[in-house]
Amino acid sequence: MKSSGVIMKTVQPVVFAHEVRKRFGENEVLRGVNLNVHASEVVVILGSSGSGKSTFLRCLNQLEEIDGGWIEIDGDPAGYEVVGGVVRPLGDRRKVLQRRALGMVFQQFNLFQHLTALENVTEAPISVRGTPKAEARDKALALLETVGLADRARLYPYQLSGGQQQRVAIARALAMEPKVMLFDEPTSALDPELVGEVLSVMKTVAKAGTTMIVVTHEMGFAQEVSDRVEFMDNGVIVQSGPFNELVSNPASAKVAAFVRQAIH
Repeated sequence: MKSSGVIMKTVQPVVFAHEVRKRFGENEVLRGVNLNVHASEVVVILGSSGSGKSTFLRCLNQLEEIDGGWIEIDGDPAGYEVVGGVVRPLGDRRKVLQRRALGMVFQQFNLFQHLTALENVTEAPISVRGTPKAEARDKALALLETVGLADRARLYPYQLSGGQQQRVAIARALAMEPKVMLFDEPTSALDPELVGEVLSVMKTVAKAGTTMIVVTHEMGFAQEVSDRVEFMDNGVIVQSGPFNELVSNPASAKVAAFVRQAIH
């Protein structure tokens, strides 16, 4: 975390991405992305629309299959296994189990509309992890308290504001005890007056030492919370470093223009 002043790095990164490539037809969206993220780091990915940010997160979470390169999550190859020196793809069931290591919060809230806030948070731990219902309920209530929604536990999504729904989505992702939290423009679907409440929860999650990769245009969050910023352009990372360095010493005219427009 930035506020601590010191990042305790493990020997190997929790997220290791090497020359990751992804294309959709003739459109090569990712052209060789390299990124290492260590435990408790908060990394913010910036860039213009269409630069590949969201696609990269989806590749990390195996929602998209990469066309080249290599991804490891806490030392495990994402989507593959190595047996006797031979690399082979995992089946769908193994991929689902692997995906539990990553919690993802999307632009849209994607809550189950027929379940209460509490039930949304307990659903995956009970059905996927086999957590006893009472234990899952106690943990879910604690997480809803963390995101400031303990008094909304029994309400349905339609009874909640957009900001409240997104906070439930964060609690739901945290309930699976992921090694890394991925946030894909988590405030972009919110009315301006609701953005602050979601960013505040994300700051709380970061201060707890959670490893986070955040795609956002919220420059204040990037400055205050991130350990470093990665700037993507045309499917590659073109600048990496502290936020203030990005602002004071942009690596290209494209970076400078983005920063200037985003800040002003």
